[in-house]
Amino acid sequence: MLRQFIDRYFPSKGGHTVSFMGLDYAGKTTLLYLLKLNRIIPTISTIGFNVETVDIPLPGRRRQRLTCWDAGAGCGIRGVYPMLRMFAEMSVGIVWVVDSTDRERIDESIETFASLVTNNAFPILILGTKQDLPGAMSVDEIRVKFTRAISGRNTLVFGAALVQPDAFVALSVAFECFFTAIESSSTTSTSNQPPVAPTSPDSLELDKELSLWLARTETDAPPEEFVTQFLLANLPTWDHYTHIRIAYVILTTYGRQKGKDMIFDGIENFIARSPIASGRTYHVTMTYFRLQLVYLGIRNMPPSSASNTSDTTLVDSVEPSPEDFIQFLLMNSHLLAGNLWTVFYSRDTMMSPEAKAGVVFPDKKPLSNLVVRDAISRMRPV
Repeated sequence: MLRQFIDRYFPSKGGHTVSFMGLDYAGKTTLLYLLKLNRIIPTISTIGFNVETVDIPLPGRRRQRLTCWDAGAGCGIRGVYPMLRMFAEMSVGIVWVVDSTDRERIDESIETFASLVTNNAFPILILGTKQDLPGAMSVDEIRVKFTRAISGRNTLVFGAALVQPDAFVALSVAFECFFTAIESSSTTSTSNQPPVAPTSPDSLELDKELSLWLARTETDAPPEEFVTQFLLANLPTWDHYTHIRIAYVILTTYGRQKGKDMIFDGIENFIARSPIASGRTYHVTMTYFRLQLVYLGIRNMPPSSASNTSDTTLVDSVEPSPEDFIQFLLMNSHLLAGNLWTVFYSRDTMMSPEAKAGVVFPDKKPLSNLVVRDAISRMRPV
């Protein structure tokens, strides 16, 4: 069912579908938007997913179209394992990005790769980034370290310095070989289509849980009526799904500043007046945390396009609307986890009287204030 929602709301615009994966700060999002916009943009460790259709430049002034899913690890990569496996199973190939300077975590990258990429049939491009920095592992060193994990797989290993002017020289060669491997894999397999449904146990569990949320959105009250029910303390449910939808609908309708005040005041009012919230207490920091993550998820959603054509650029698009909640959930499935706050806060901090009474900032991992689409909103491909 989840695959059907993804196909409906993120239809292919031609070309193959691949997933960009790797540890946080490896350069996945930098790579994606370098290929998309032909320039380097400021990025943060992605929370959720980015999806773009990109025309990859190849040698001889040729181009090949890809739909690329950039899998974020900003909430900790293990927290998004199910969705990562889901997209791996939907792809015809994986681009595994490695920070060539991060020797301390190379073993973690290898272990994560082996755990996530369980399909030995499709091609893999391991791309070692930051090759221009001192102490960077060479391509040969990376290949040797991955030897056991890639044994028996159709794997290519290349290096690149994404911030250098000649980055596309290395990238075009790497992706040309990657495309050749994809085409070869497609012609030797019984079908060049990815699996219709997830097969790994945790992907099946995610499919079940997220499908329940998605089905609920199709029977829930329309956005305007939903907000009215919230403000009048007449919502039929008061659970994690409801909290996430409240934040999404109000923020996309009223904007961040006005929306934030409406959410804070509305939750306090709902807890005080609604019988289904009886016994609950208003937790300011928890409310702020959810609001902030929902806002970041909204800002990183692929904008809607009035023309709905593959040639529409980011700056020609419009912001997500309250009606786009299904797309939002598909792009931000990490928000289904009710304990996501534990990635950023210690229990002592989150459960302190200070956090319940006012906003307390994370003590384990900071929340980001800048997102990729804010950085590219005024840019056009060159």
